[in-house]
Amino acid sequence: MKITLQDIRNSWRDIITRLDQSNSKIAHFLEDVRLHSFDGKQVLVELVNGHRFHLKTLEKDAKLVEKEMYDILGKSIKIKFILQDDLDKLKERMAKLIDKVHHCVWEDEYDKYLTAVGYFLDHWDDIPDHIRKDVHPKLEQLGI
Repeated sequence: MKITLQDIRNSWRDIITRLDQSNSKIAHFLEDVRLHSFDGKQVLVELVNGHRFHLKTLEKDAKLVEKEMYDILGKSIKIKFILQDDLDKLKERMAKLIDKVHHCVWEDEYDKYLTAVGYFLDHWDDIPDHIRKDVHPKLEQLGI
């Protein structure tokens, strides 16, 4: 059976309810999240009003969440957590870098910024889909 992001979204309340029985703290942390993307193996979960403490706690207990997803959805799914602030900062940094590359006058300056953009491209799979969609056309304009 193929699982989609919508399937996970539709089951999220059930997942939280089951987690609440075994770990109410984790269940509480997962109530204010946004399910961003799913690549067939891993779901990216954004902590909307979370803090580093929430992120660290959820990362430590990810196996509990993954077990409940397996029990409900019948498929092994990895989970990755990210803070909303981190996503916003990533998007802002990428936009600034692209803008700087686009407006570079000196070749050494261009190389410096292009190297930074290269870093993001090397970690492209870690960048959430909604940011990739915003960034991709800008990269194409630069011929990257």
